[in-house]
Amino acid sequence: MKTTTASVFLLFIIFSITPSSFSFGVANTTNAPVLDSDGNELRTGTPYFVVSSIWGAGGGGLALGMPTGKPCPEVVAQRGSGDDGIPVIFSNSDSNDGVVRLSSDINIEFIPLRPKLCLTTTVWKVDDYDHSAGKWWVITDGVKGNPGANTLTSWFRIEKVGDLDYTFKYCPAVCGTCPALCNEIVRDSDGEMIRLALSTSHGWPFYFKKVETSAMEIQQICLIVSEVFWEVTLSSFLFGVANATNEPVLDIDGNEVQTGTPYYVVSLIWGAGGGGLALGRPSGNKCPEVVTQRRSGDNGIPVIFSNSDSNDGVVRLSSDINIEFIPLRPKLCRTTTVWKVSDYDHSAGKWWVITDGVKGNPGANTLTSWFRIEKVSDIGYNFKYCPTVCGTCPALCNEIGKDFDGEMVRFALSTGHGWPFYFKKVGKSAMEIQQQSFCMKYKPTRHSKTEKPAAPSPCHPSTASLLPSSCSHRSSALINYDGSCRHKPSESLILIFPTHFIFISEFFYLF
Repeated sequence: MKTTTASVFLLFIIFSITPSSFSFGVANTTNAPVLDSDGNELRTGTPYFVVSSIWGAGGGGLALGMPTGKPCPEVVAQRGSGDDGIPVIFSNSDSNDGVVRLSSDINIEFIPLRPKLCLTTTVWKVDDYDHSAGKWWVITDGVKGNPGANTLTSWFRIEKVGDLDYTFKYCPAVCGTCPALCNEIVRDSDGEMIRLALSTSHGWPFYFKKVETSAMEIQQICLIVSEVFWEVTLSSFLFGVANATNEPVLDIDGNEVQTGTPYYVVSLIWGAGGGGLALGRPSGNKCPEVVTQRRSGDNGIPVIFSNSDSNDGVVRLSSDINIEFIPLRPKLCRTTTVWKVSDYDHSAGKWWVITDGVKGNPGANTLTSWFRIEKVSDIGYNFKYCPTVCGTCPALCNEIGKDFDGEMVRFALSTGHGWPFYFKKVGKSAMEIQQQSFCMKYKPTRHSKTEKPAAPSPCHPSTASLLPSSCSHRSSALINYDGSCRHKPSESLILIFPTHFIFISEFFYLF
């Protein structure tokens, strides 16, 4: 009996002490500081690289990424192994605590090492649900500070997985009454780059490597680089502005850009910066076509330039010019392919650059069709809308930047810096390109088996110099939508509908 009483008393003591000890341990763990790779406490406002704890195939450090099709806001991406990425700084929801602690709400902000390409913030946030990918991506353009319902998507946590290894988690506690997701964060691919996204599994491990340069010094360096890149270079140093105005624009080979000669206009920023400019047709408003951008590696559609001074055959800086696409395929709209600034789009808050402008006749009636080219580097240029063809006309004066209309990358007037491009001369002349486009649309007259055509068609191989080289030896040659060659079958397949004859093997437009 004494033994039983003693055992019960001992169990009572154990179960009385253990819960309080466990709770005390959890509290200490929750408030424990996060440590960097040197074993020192992480400090708010101090820059750190966030690098994968798994080397090699596990990748490198976190950085800003610009997906094709929607470059802004930038996203949280991962660099390759050996690249530490871009530094971040942390901010606590409790601004009185200068130490970053486990399981506490924090803001995370990139401190870019180069000029910002987007006007959005570099503070992390969880994006709206991506239905096409089935993901909650981590992007930028979050809000720093002001913990509460309005900033819920901008708060993250750090959790411990090893001595100096940690994962990120999205499980905000800054609004006690707000429903919120609570998930760890992993690496994922969007088909173009490695990015961070919420996950139902374990988070990806990272370590924090302190940057020797302070956040203020990094920002100062970035500011200096930005000023040099955008302001000093753009004006070719103030000393040379007067002369720079009359300087010729140069193509990528260093030759003067000539009026009437076709050039591709290609993004100076490679990869996520996209490719060349082209015609686009937005859903619901297909005509007139708009100025859009193709993906990286695609040079787009050629343009030709025309000066307001028709006696000058050289395109010059800061001079009024028309810009006109020379399509590589038949036109789908009856409007012109000359650039112009559209009416104000109230729903988007944008002045878009579209087509259907007027070529020549500088003056009040053509004001929206005149653009300028400004220099940003040796062969880098941007476009500006600031017409001087009418001295008494009020007009906007803005550089032209990339923007996204929810469907495609387009170009619009901007209060920021213009997007940089270079000009690549096309091998064919404008006349040859137009002839090719005509041949793609041209449908020759059909003759009986015994009757011979009176003369060769403009697209017959007798005009072989105008056809792609792979087509010039075939009488049955046709030109594809993209300008490449295909060969006509021996018989045209005809589908008969009540009001249409559709020739499947040829382009046949009924206008």
